[in-house]
Amino acid sequence: MLQIQHLLEQVLRESPEKNSNCICQKTDRIHSEQQFKSELYKERKRTERTKSPLTVLFLNFSRLYETNKKKVWDKELISIISECTRVTDYAGWYECNRIFGIIYTDTTLEEAREILLDKVKKKIGALQSSVINAEIDCVAITFPMKEITSSDSIAFTIYPSKKDTLKEKVYLSAKRMLDLFAAAGGILFFSPLFLLLVFLIKIDSRGPVFYVQKRVGEGGVVFNLYKFRSMRNDANESIHREYVTRLIKGCAQKNSGVYKIKDDPRVTRVGKYLRKLSLDELPQFFNVFKGEMSLVGPRPPIPYETAEYDLWHLRRVMECKPGVTGLWQVEGRSNTNFDEMVRLDLKYIQKRSFFLDLLIIIKTPWALMTTKGAF
Repeated sequence: MLQIQHLLEQVLRESPEKNSNCICQKTDRIHSEQQFKSELYKERKRTERTKSPLTVLFLNFSRLYETNKKKVWDKELISIISECTRVTDYAGWYECNRIFGIIYTDTTLEEAREILLDKVKKKIGALQSSVINAEIDCVAITFPMKEITSSDSIAFTIYPSKKDTLKEKVYLSAKRMLDLFAAAGGILFFSPLFLLLVFLIKIDSRGPVFYVQKRVGEGGVVFNLYKFRSMRNDANESIHREYVTRLIKGCAQKNSGVYKIKDDPRVTRVGKYLRKLSLDELPQFFNVFKGEMSLVGPRPPIPYETAEYDLWHLRRVMECKPGVTGLWQVEGRSNTNFDEMVRLDLKYIQKRSFFLDLLIIIKTPWALMTTKGAF
């Protein structure tokens, strides 16, 4: 069966590419890979703004072409698409000669399952038994998903396609090299401070020195984030969960910070200063070295935070690797609300470059020394 998770990752990551070798392009009802991905990108953006339902049906023809029935399927495909699509629907190749897609606008998954998907499956089933004799997998996914669950790979639904350009590839390679050298250098340089903080944390309160927490990284992949423990070992997570829910919905108090609660009673004496100077985040150099994070990028959210996200909020975690520091930290930090923080993250994603990364890194020490908005 065609894997929904694989399809989601591919649909949401890939940018439109030129392709002129696909079959079934002699009719205006069936579009090329480039045209289909461009339309899918546009419809995702429309759904993000209007929240109107959108369903995409995928047909996997990988096994079909092993049977050398291309010409037969060429004619039958045009017939099926004509009968199973409306004027407002959009059909074309998601992957040329491999995965075919149909975009059903203003259609919920329930409607697609009851009417469209069953109709397509029935026709394909009849065709397989009488003509092709090859299995064709059918999968329908809907945007937006009603629920986002915590797993090793969260299937978020809406975010713009990445540009697969030479400039982008060079930038990402240079960014990764900077991350590796800086993370290794940071671990060595701060190793004496690490030892001091370990000693202070141990004598201040009972519990482990390091705090390991699940966070959501690029593309929705969940990883373990490392921090120095700044709270009591028996701290109740529900306090922060309730706070984050109010914060994202715009109900938090004006003097509250983003992510960190002001005057949090769970924070230890040493932890208060660790947070004030952001020293609790030093172990994240190990996350950077492992490639789970970058030096610069949006802050990685906790999985239960993403469950409260609006559609446009999801772009901050889907389009970019999370960072130790970022545009929000040097320009807004905790003196801003959640929506403004997300807009700063999206601004960085849109304009990111090697020069901008260096500029943010240079500004970070000043933001830490002034401790403006830090809790």
